[in-house]
Amino acid sequence: MKRYGNLYEKIYSMDNLRSAHKNAKKGKGWYTEVKMIDSNEDYYLGILQEMLINKTYQTSPYETFIKKDSGKEREIFKLP
Repeated sequence: MKRYGNLYEKIYSMDNLRSAHKNAKKGKGWYTEVKMIDSNEDYYLGILQEMLINKTYQTSPYETFIKKDSGKEREIFKLP
């Protein structure tokens, strides 16, 4: 198996963060949060990059609930 080094630096590179933001906002351009980030993209992506570099980034806690669908019970994990 081939080993890839320095992947974490590629993850938090500004080009990768711009690409991730572009992919994440598809179909959501009218959301207030997306418009806010688009208004000053460099600032918000810079903050995210610093959090990733310093390893202080954390996701919000997941909300879990049970959904019954076609006689099956499924546990759903949802971000707020």
